[in-house]
Amino acid sequence: MEFYYKNGETMDIGFIGFGKVNKTLANKLTKQYKTYVSIENRSEETIKRIKQTETIKLDSNKQLMEKCDIIISANSPKNALNVAKQFSNYEGLYLDLNNINPTTTLKIEQIFSNNFIDGAIIGKVENLKLLILSGPKSKKLSIFKNCNIKTNIISDKIGDASKLKMLRSIYTKGVSALLIETFENANNLSSQLWDILEITENTDFKSSSTSRIKNSKKNKKRKNEELNEILNFLKNQNSSTNNLIMTEATKNKFEKL
Repeated sequence: MEFYYKNGETMDIGFIGFGKVNKTLANKLTKQYKTYVSIENRSEETIKRIKQTETIKLDSNKQLMEKCDIIISANSPKNALNVAKQFSNYEGLYLDLNNINPTTTLKIEQIFSNNFIDGAIIGKVENLKLLILSGPKSKKLSIFKNCNIKTNIISDKIGDASKLKMLRSIYTKGVSALLIETFENANNLSSQLWDILEITENTDFKSSSTSRIKNSKKNKKRKNEELNEILNFLKNQNSSTNNLIMTEATKNKFEKL
């Protein structure tokens, strides 16, 4: 499969999974490229979501592999590896955007060898403007700039993008868990607490924190899966138990939401 970089450049892009991430990418990428998704074993809800975009529906995963120059996987951390195995015969570029740990990322790399790109989304999905990437083929995705998506290539080493995303995730989920617990105990002083925190933090602290709390509760199942990925990786890296106290506490909090 060839890539074309001149004006009028063409690239056929396929999606595995069609949740918020790939739907957002589809809406951006279809401005410049043809996008495709397989409806094989897809739920009615997913097919309805696909119909809300200009993404072209294909009947099977086999057709998706035959048609596309690049396939973007964004489904769930616990399914990422097994899904990748289903596409083991694919010869194009395979970009994984799941929030998986570096160990899982390296296992997926073994399936696709030099055609694998390790990726992660930074910031809110609905405002997606930046992908961090690692791997020797990452430069191929610089053409995403045509669709107002910047790519930050942090290294040629597969696993670096996943690790950076994981480290950021430890911080953001920990802050979210602390915010939730703080205001669960504030009771009748919630309003006054917001006022005080905006003095010591910043003027839009209440707005951004309220959004963070709402998002955490809405996506608690997925975030808990991501925390499992993080802890499994860190424990396998022989991290000291003392270095995992806050991450373990964050996971426990999300389990109880």
